[in-house]
Amino acid sequence: MSPCRDEARYLEAEVATFDYTLMTEWPPLAWLARCDRAVPRIAIAHGPMVETQGDWFCEAVWAGPYEAGDFDRTDLVFGSGARRRDSGVVFVSSGATVDRLHVLETADAAWVSNSLACLLAAAGGEVDPTHRRYFQDFKSIVRGLRHYRRTFPTTAGPVRLLYHDNATWSGSALRETPKPFPTRDFGSFERYRDFLVASLRELAQNMAAGTRRHPYQLLGTMSSGYDSATVAALARPAGLREVIAFDQARNGESDSGD
Repeated sequence: MSPCRDEARYLEAEVATFDYTLMTEWPPLAWLARCDRAVPRIAIAHGPMVETQGDWFCEAVWAGPYEAGDFDRTDLVFGSGARRRDSGVVFVSSGATVDRLHVLETADAAWVSNSLACLLAAAGGEVDPTHRRYFQDFKSIVRGLRHYRRTFPTTAGPVRLLYHDNATWSGSALRETPKPFPTRDFGSFERYRDFLVASLRELAQNMAAGTRRHPYQLLGTMSSGYDSATVAALARPAGLREVIAFDQARNGESDSGD
């Protein structure tokens, strides 16, 4: 066998395996991963609606076939999870900045979760009652991916917030890795519109896949702004039939979008 094949076989043997534990009392989509530095094993505790497979798990939808589990190979992913490959395990965060991953590194393990509460409870940590800027820290994401507050204090140690980017576990270290960033041609309105329509159709097919244990349906939002109405119109051919709305905005003005 060639040296290259020997190396590939070694790497494959060293990639951590997933050990799942269903937590029936947890929030349905919560998950927590403990990456052990001593053995090639990742313990996954998860709520009852997290999808689990041999080489991946997720509470996510993405633009691509569900069965392939390639949510680590696209930037059009919403939700989170992890994918095991020969080069390591990739923890995938949402492509939208309304969600994030939480990372805590200790001497013997790295913890990753989509739930801050689950992570701190498992690690035996608590928020620091003397820290007065939690709200500002979380809100800082509105300044963009390069300028948000990346860590905040807890009694278990600093917890890192990970928006948009992924994280790769090599077996001993966890490093941030950018999402794929394909070149797309938005040189005309038609090309941009076609991209949106095609992406929405792929997302709809993914979330409704028959091989999911818990399939989803599209649900839109509606307000008096133009963006929500545009998305609803584009998503209707992909199967959108219902939207939700608030009667009033924060300032008391009508915002139902009717």
